[in-house]
Amino acid sequence: MSTIEFSLWLERVMDFLSEVETRYDLDQGEMLSATNTSTRDLVELHGYGWSARETSACILEQAGLR
Repeated sequence: MSTIEFSLWLERVMDFLSEVETRYDLDQGEMLSATNTSTRDLVELHGYGWSARETSACILEQAGLR
């Protein structure tokens, strides 16, 4: 299974989260802050092979949003 480069993967995660942040009138990056998700956490999830969509869905679930 090949994994995409972290920077591209992170961009996709942020794009997915941005859609929800816009819908709820939140600032960009607020979902990561609200769920206390660090860059280190994201690097770890990427390393485990999580897709950008799976990662963003998990972050949104942690925040109680969809």
